[in-house]
Amino acid sequence: MLAEFIEALSLVFIAEMGDKTQIIAMTFATQFTVKQVLAGVALGVIGNHSLAILLGSLLGTMLPLDIIQLLAGALFIFFGYNSLRSREDDEIYDKRSINPIMAVALAFFVGELGDKTQLTALALSAEALFPLVILLGTTASMITTSGIGILVGSRIGRRIPENALKAISSIVFVAFGLQKIYIGLLIQGISSLLATAALVILALIEIYMLFSFRKMAMSGQSKLPLKEAAQILYEKTARVKELVDDLCLGEGICGSCVGTGCLMGYTKDMLNKAKDQKNYYEIEGVDLAGLLIRDYDRNKVEGAYMMTLKELDELNWPTDDKFVINRAREAFEVLLFGKAINLENSLSEQMEAVKSHDQVLFMKLKHYTKKEGLDEG
Repeated sequence: MLAEFIEALSLVFIAEMGDKTQIIAMTFATQFTVKQVLAGVALGVIGNHSLAILLGSLLGTMLPLDIIQLLAGALFIFFGYNSLRSREDDEIYDKRSINPIMAVALAFFVGELGDKTQLTALALSAEALFPLVILLGTTASMITTSGIGILVGSRIGRRIPENALKAISSIVFVAFGLQKIYIGLLIQGISSLLATAALVILALIEIYMLFSFRKMAMSGQSKLPLKEAAQILYEKTARVKELVDDLCLGEGICGSCVGTGCLMGYTKDMLNKAKDQKNYYEIEGVDLAGLLIRDYDRNKVEGAYMMTLKELDELNWPTDDKFVINRAREAFEVLLFGKAINLENSLSEQMEAVKSHDQVLFMKLKHYTKKEGLDEG
């Protein structure tokens, strides 16, 4: 058993050092966290190698090599183009729209179909006494080699400007994508001239996108740099947390603190995690209305709610309901109305929703927005 594990580990390790998947892992590490990339690699490799071990020789008939190459190439090119199309501020607010772990897992799963490491896993399992050990060995090896790439990529990411990282990431993905598409077209019997013409067209699109991206960056049309946007989010999250801290009654009034079992305790913990981990999205999905609610000062709750709406308005009203400041807004609404009200598309629409629940608070909001010079339209 141990011999099979070591054989699988060493063979795949040697094969993968400097291979495209290690470089892809390095590239992903400039965009996502180390934990996210490693988790994605593990998920994608386990799925890929499990398929090889379970299906064996049937893999080739189920997924012809040319289709595998074209599918992998299209996926890599998509990642490459998407690196240039996504705006920097959107990466902060909307990164949850594409789960980083699943993106990495999909890239590794498709990218390794029919590749030498999958074929190695297939060959080793065909004569192994313990196929599961082969899977553990090949997966451990892929994670190790990818981990080396991730370590390098994360360190590079701290030293290179965000725009340069986007361009490098795009070039890496597109380059590997073009290689796979070229191989896939040749396998399908398309002449090398036509295959080359297709690649030239795709390459020209990439060059045009790189040129447009550089022009936008040079002209200053891109929005906040990633670090600056992150700093603004950090500061706004800290301000909302101060509002929550001010509402906490303390053990002298509450008695024994129940921590995250309390609405304000949970909200405070959520905001603390957002500040410390720089991840501004709540992942637990807790029912706020089901948490313990104390007898808070209503005037303070109203003031905190109005200031939170102001912070959201200054962030151009992000609509992701898992965004931590939106979750804090919901917590204040539970205190004020007994439930969270639907998130609307603008401050003015949110105020109209408040009006249907509390006319007096709506008038206070009108006065507050006028005093703060907020745009209700």
